[in-house]
Amino acid sequence: MARQYLQDGPYLDPPIASPLAADTATTAVLMWNPLQFTKFYGDEARPGRVYCVKAGGILTNATTGALTISPSITTTNAAGTTLGASTANTVPATAMTAQPWLLDSYWVVRTIGAPGGNNATMMGEGNFQGPTLTAASGASIEASFGGTSAVFDQSVANAIAITKTLSVAGSFTTHWCLGFWMN
Repeated sequence: MARQYLQDGPYLDPPIASPLAADTATTAVLMWNPLQFTKFYGDEARPGRVYCVKAGGILTNATTGALTISPSITTTNAAGTTLGASTANTVPATAMTAQPWLLDSYWVVRTIGAPGGNNATMMGEGNFQGPTLTAASGASIEASFGGTSAVFDQSVANAIAITKTLSVAGSFTTHWCLGFWMN
């Protein structure tokens, strides 16, 4: 019989409060706790399994700067082995207040091996879609990320962590995030 690709999810319940609220840091900051919201358990990974991570929130800034989105695979509540950061995308100089953003990403387990050590690989891509500002001639914030194969130990719990680096004064809020697998 052919694979049925029935979606399991949401695998972990999404947050009922903003996991990152009005963050003003200009350094890399986790957009949520990956061990709480985008974790998968040991021995769950298999070749062809697709993990999905989605999130949304709002962004406020007053001046131009840059936004970088950096996904990684980790076993802790911190960024781990990179899955491929976006380029530093220019944030329009036009002030924006509480403008929505959406993140959508897909991560595929490509190989696994015997338990212990870095015995599996994962690769994928995603997109961060920010506001489009009509006052700035349609300027928008778009960031594609991923494309880097990362190794991980599939015999222990792992999580997909995503950090944001907003190099300009402003605030960044994650309202929700969701991690699940497609198959």
